[in-house]
Amino acid sequence: MIAVDPILDFLNICVWTAALEDEPPVSVVIVSESSSGKSMMLKKLQCPISVFLTDMTTRDLSAVMADREKRIILLSDMQAIFSHKSTVVGTTCQALRNLLEEGIYNDPFSGAEVSRRFGMITAIPPKEFRHVNRVFVSGGLDTRFLVFEFEYTKGTISRIHDFIEKGGYSKTGEEEALPGLPPDGTSRKVLLPRPVARKCRDLAAILKRDNAGLRTHHQIRRLVMANAARRHRKVATMQDYELIERYADFLNPRRESVVTL
Repeated sequence: MIAVDPILDFLNICVWTAALEDEPPVSVVIVSESSSGKSMMLKKLQCPISVFLTDMTTRDLSAVMADREKRIILLSDMQAIFSHKSTVVGTTCQALRNLLEEGIYNDPFSGAEVSRRFGMITAIPPKEFRHVNRVFVSGGLDTRFLVFEFEYTKGTISRIHDFIEKGGYSKTGEEEALPGLPPDGTSRKVLLPRPVARKCRDLAAILKRDNAGLRTHHQIRRLVMANAARRHRKVATMQDYELIERYADFLNPRRESVVTL
Protein backbone atom coordinates (compact mmCIF):
# COMPACT_ATOMS: atom_id res chain seq x y z
CA MET A 1 0.00 0.00 0.00
CA ILE A 2 1.21 3.49 -0.84
CA ALA A 3 1.51 6.56 1.46
CA VAL A 4 -0.51 5.01 4.28
CA ASP A 5 2.31 4.12 6.71
CA PRO A 6 1.30 6.92 9.15
CA ILE A 7 -2.31 5.68 9.16
CA LEU A 8 -1.33 2.05 9.71
CA ASP A 9 1.02 3.06 12.51
CA PHE A 10 -1.68 5.07 14.26
CA LEU A 11 -4.18 2.22 13.91
CA ASN A 12 -1.58 -0.20 15.25
CA ILE A 13 -1.36 1.96 18.38
CA CYS A 14 -5.17 1.98 18.63
CA VAL A 15 -5.22 -1.82 18.68
CA TRP A 16 -2.58 -1.78 21.40
CA THR A 17 -4.90 0.28 23.63
CA ALA A 18 -6.87 -2.96 23.99
CA ALA A 19 -3.82 -4.51 25.67
CA LEU A 20 -3.68 -1.90 28.46
CA GLU A 21 -4.59 -3.06 31.94
CA ASP A 22 -7.73 -1.46 33.44
CA GLU A 23 -8.28 0.77 30.40
CA PRO A 24 -11.02 0.55 27.72
CA PRO A 25 -9.72 0.45 24.14
CA VAL A 26 -9.78 3.56 21.95
CA SER A 27 -12.32 3.64 19.10
CA VAL A 28 -11.70 5.33 15.74
CA VAL A 29 -13.63 6.23 12.58
CA ILE A 30 -11.45 6.54 9.47
CA VAL A 31 -13.04 9.09 7.11
CA SER A 32 -11.75 9.00 3.55
CA GLU A 33 -13.06 8.64 0.01
CA SER A 34 -14.12 5.30 -1.44
CA SER A 35 -11.28 3.18 -2.87
CA SER A 36 -8.74 4.77 -0.52
CA GLY A 37 -7.86 1.37 0.98
CA LYS A 38 -9.74 1.69 4.27
CA SER A 39 -11.02 -1.91 4.38
CA MET A 40 -7.61 -3.23 3.33
CA MET A 41 -6.02 -1.35 6.22
CA LEU A 42 -8.53 -2.76 8.70
CA LYS A 43 -7.84 -6.30 7.51
CA LYS A 44 -4.18 -5.78 8.33
CA LEU A 45 -5.15 -5.15 11.97
CA GLN A 46 -6.47 -8.66 12.53
CA CYS A 47 -4.80 -10.35 15.48
CA PRO A 48 -5.80 -12.58 18.44
CA ILE A 49 -7.62 -9.72 20.21
CA SER A 50 -9.40 -8.21 17.17
CA VAL A 51 -12.21 -9.44 14.92
CA PHE A 52 -13.06 -8.26 11.38
CA LEU A 53 -16.77 -7.78 10.54
CA THR A 54 -18.68 -6.56 7.48
CA ASP A 55 -22.05 -6.01 9.23
CA MET A 56 -23.15 -4.76 12.64
CA THR A 57 -26.35 -5.62 14.52
CA THR A 58 -26.95 -6.76 18.09
CA ARG A 59 -26.77 -10.35 16.81
CA ASP A 60 -23.24 -9.67 15.51
CA LEU A 61 -22.27 -7.99 18.80
CA SER A 62 -23.58 -10.98 20.73
CA ALA A 63 -21.42 -13.36 18.67
CA VAL A 64 -18.33 -11.20 19.20
CA MET A 65 -18.85 -10.94 22.95
CA ALA A 66 -18.98 -14.74 23.19
CA ASP A 67 -15.25 -14.84 22.37
CA ARG A 68 -13.50 -13.77 25.56
CA GLU A 69 -10.21 -13.05 23.76
CA LYS A 70 -11.64 -10.33 21.51
CA ARG A 71 -11.41 -6.67 22.53
CA ILE A 72 -11.41 -4.75 19.24
CA ILE A 73 -14.07 -4.81 16.49
CA LEU A 74 -12.84 -3.99 12.98
CA LEU A 75 -15.96 -2.99 11.03
CA SER A 76 -15.14 -2.64 7.32
CA ASP A 77 -17.84 -0.01 6.61
CA MET A 78 -19.57 2.11 9.23
CA GLN A 79 -22.59 2.43 6.92
CA ALA A 80 -23.40 -1.20 7.74
CA ILE A 81 -24.67 -0.04 11.16
CA PHE A 82 -27.19 2.33 9.55
CA SER A 83 -28.31 0.12 6.64
CA HIS A 84 -30.93 -1.77 8.68
CA LYS A 85 -34.43 -0.69 9.67
CA SER A 86 -34.64 2.09 12.25
CA THR A 87 -35.46 -0.14 15.23
CA VAL A 88 -32.40 -2.30 14.56
CA VAL A 89 -30.22 0.79 14.13
CA GLY A 90 -31.51 2.19 17.42
CA THR A 91 -30.79 -0.95 19.45
CA THR A 92 -27.38 -1.40 17.81
CA CYS A 93 -26.34 2.19 18.56
CA GLN A 94 -27.52 1.89 22.15
CA ALA A 95 -25.53 -1.32 22.59
CA LEU A 96 -22.45 0.34 21.08
CA ARG A 97 -22.74 3.36 23.36
CA ASN A 98 -22.46 1.01 26.33
CA LEU A 99 -19.99 -1.46 24.86
CA LEU A 100 -17.45 1.19 23.82
CA GLU A 101 -17.39 3.12 27.09
CA GLU A 102 -18.92 2.03 30.40
CA GLY A 103 -19.21 -1.62 29.36
CA ILE A 104 -22.19 -3.85 28.68
CA TYR A 105 -23.63 -6.20 31.29
CA ASN A 106 -26.52 -7.81 29.40
CA ASP A 107 -26.09 -9.36 25.98
CA PRO A 108 -28.11 -7.05 23.66
CA PHE A 109 -29.36 -10.01 21.63
CA SER A 110 -29.82 -12.91 24.06
CA GLY A 111 -30.23 -10.95 27.31
CA ALA A 112 -27.67 -13.17 29.06
CA GLU A 113 -25.49 -11.61 31.77
CA VAL A 114 -22.09 -10.53 30.45
CA SER A 115 -19.37 -8.07 31.37
CA ARG A 116 -17.56 -6.83 28.27
CA ARG A 117 -16.00 -3.63 26.99
CA PHE A 118 -14.69 -3.20 23.44
CA GLY A 119 -13.08 -0.74 21.11
CA MET A 120 -14.07 -0.32 17.47
CA ILE A 121 -12.15 0.75 14.39
CA THR A 122 -14.34 1.43 11.39
CA ALA A 123 -14.36 3.48 8.17
CA ILE A 124 -16.68 5.55 6.02
CA PRO A 125 -16.46 8.04 3.08
CA PRO A 126 -16.87 11.73 4.05
CA LYS A 127 -20.20 12.30 2.24
CA GLU A 128 -21.76 9.27 3.91
CA PHE A 129 -20.27 10.28 7.26
CA ARG A 130 -22.08 13.63 7.07
CA HIS A 131 -25.29 11.77 6.14
CA VAL A 132 -25.23 9.50 9.21
CA ASN A 133 -23.81 12.15 11.52
CA ARG A 134 -27.18 13.05 13.06
CA VAL A 135 -27.66 9.48 14.32
CA PHE A 136 -23.97 9.18 15.15
CA VAL A 137 -24.07 12.28 17.38
CA SER A 138 -27.33 11.27 19.05
CA GLY A 139 -26.77 10.14 22.63
CA GLY A 140 -23.05 10.89 22.58
CA LEU A 141 -21.96 7.95 20.40
CA ASP A 142 -19.68 10.28 18.42
CA THR A 143 -17.58 11.29 21.45
CA ARG A 144 -16.72 7.64 21.98
CA PHE A 145 -14.74 7.78 18.73
CA LEU A 146 -11.75 9.69 17.47
CA VAL A 147 -12.30 10.76 13.86
CA PHE A 148 -9.22 10.22 11.67
CA GLU A 149 -9.70 12.00 8.31
CA PHE A 150 -7.40 12.13 5.29
CA GLU A 151 -7.38 12.34 1.51
CA TYR A 152 -4.82 11.55 -1.20
CA THR A 153 -3.00 14.18 -3.23
CA LYS A 154 -3.08 13.91 -7.03
CA GLY A 155 0.55 12.78 -6.89
CA THR A 156 -0.27 9.92 -4.53
CA ILE A 157 -3.25 8.87 -6.67
CA SER A 158 -0.93 8.78 -9.70
CA ARG A 159 1.55 6.60 -7.79
CA ILE A 160 -1.25 4.20 -6.83
CA HIS A 161 -2.34 3.96 -10.49
CA ASP A 162 1.30 3.22 -11.45
CA PHE A 163 1.36 0.48 -8.81
CA ILE A 164 -1.88 -1.08 -10.10
CA GLU A 165 -0.69 -0.83 -13.71
CA LYS A 166 2.38 -2.90 -12.84
CA GLY A 167 0.24 -5.58 -11.21
CA GLY A 168 1.31 -4.62 -7.71
CA TYR A 169 -1.73 -5.95 -5.87
CA SER A 170 -1.81 -9.51 -4.62
CA LYS A 171 -3.82 -11.84 -6.85
CA THR A 172 -4.71 -14.04 -3.88
CA GLY A 173 -6.63 -11.30 -2.08
CA GLU A 174 -4.93 -12.29 1.18
CA GLU A 175 -3.80 -9.54 3.52
CA GLU A 176 -0.67 -9.76 5.61
CA ALA A 177 -1.13 -8.55 9.18
CA LEU A 178 0.92 -5.65 10.47
CA PRO A 179 3.98 -6.63 12.49
CA GLY A 180 3.97 -5.87 16.18
CA LEU A 181 0.26 -6.30 16.91
CA PRO A 182 -0.65 -7.62 20.39
CA PRO A 183 0.06 -11.37 20.31
CA ASP A 184 -2.49 -12.48 22.91
CA GLY A 185 -4.86 -11.33 25.65
CA THR A 186 -2.17 -10.48 28.19
CA SER A 187 -2.70 -7.01 29.70
CA ARG A 188 0.10 -4.50 30.18
CA LYS A 189 0.28 -1.93 32.96
CA VAL A 190 1.80 1.38 31.83
CA LEU A 191 2.44 4.39 34.03
CA LEU A 192 1.97 7.94 32.74
CA PRO A 193 4.38 10.41 34.42
CA ARG A 194 2.89 13.77 35.39
CA PRO A 195 4.74 15.90 32.76
CA VAL A 196 3.52 13.57 30.00
CA ALA A 197 0.02 13.54 31.47
CA ARG A 198 -0.05 17.34 31.37
CA LYS A 199 0.87 17.34 27.68
CA CYS A 200 -1.96 14.85 27.05
CA ARG A 201 -4.39 17.21 28.74
CA ASP A 202 -3.26 20.15 26.59
CA LEU A 203 -3.57 18.12 23.37
CA ALA A 204 -7.03 16.88 24.37
CA ALA A 205 -8.19 20.50 24.75
CA ILE A 206 -7.36 21.00 21.06
CA LEU A 207 -8.86 17.73 19.79
CA LYS A 208 -12.04 17.55 21.88
CA ARG A 209 -15.31 17.01 20.03
CA ASP A 210 -17.58 18.39 22.78
CA ASN A 211 -17.39 21.18 25.35
CA ALA A 212 -15.97 19.10 28.19
CA GLY A 213 -13.51 16.99 26.21
CA LEU A 214 -13.24 14.39 28.99
CA ARG A 215 -13.44 11.36 26.71
CA THR A 216 -10.87 12.86 24.34
CA HIS A 217 -8.54 13.39 27.32
CA HIS A 218 -8.84 9.71 28.26
CA GLN A 219 -8.34 8.65 24.64
CA ILE A 220 -5.12 10.63 24.22
CA ARG A 221 -3.72 9.23 27.46
CA ARG A 222 -4.49 5.68 26.33
CA LEU A 223 -2.83 6.21 22.96
CA VAL A 224 0.35 7.46 24.63
CA MET A 225 0.39 4.52 27.06
CA ALA A 226 -0.34 2.08 24.22
CA ASN A 227 2.69 3.24 22.27
CA ALA A 228 4.82 2.57 25.34
CA ALA A 229 3.20 -0.88 25.70
CA ARG A 230 3.98 -1.88 22.13
CA ARG A 231 7.59 -0.84 22.74
CA HIS A 232 7.56 -3.16 25.77
CA ARG A 233 8.01 -0.33 28.27
CA LYS A 234 6.17 0.07 31.58
CA VAL A 235 6.46 3.87 31.77
CA ALA A 236 5.37 6.24 28.99
CA THR A 237 7.87 8.86 27.85
CA MET A 238 7.66 12.26 26.20
CA GLN A 239 8.63 10.51 22.94
CA ASP A 240 5.44 8.45 23.16
CA TYR A 241 3.43 11.65 23.55
CA GLU A 242 5.25 13.37 20.67
CA LEU A 243 4.37 10.53 18.32
CA ILE A 244 0.65 10.89 19.11
CA GLU A 245 0.97 14.67 18.77
CA ARG A 246 2.26 14.15 15.21
CA TYR A 247 -1.05 12.49 14.33
CA ALA A 248 -3.08 15.35 15.82
CA ASP A 249 -3.74 17.07 12.47
CA PHE A 250 -5.64 13.99 11.27
CA LEU A 251 -7.82 14.13 14.41
CA ASN A 252 -8.43 17.85 14.85
CA PRO A 253 -12.15 18.65 14.26
CA ARG A 254 -11.38 22.36 13.87
CA ARG A 255 -8.64 22.17 11.25
CA GLU A 256 -9.24 24.28 8.14
CA SER A 257 -8.58 21.55 5.55
CA VAL A 258 -8.31 17.77 5.33
CA VAL A 259 -4.82 16.34 5.82
CA THR A 260 -3.36 14.97 2.57
CA LEU A 261 -0.97 12.12 1.95
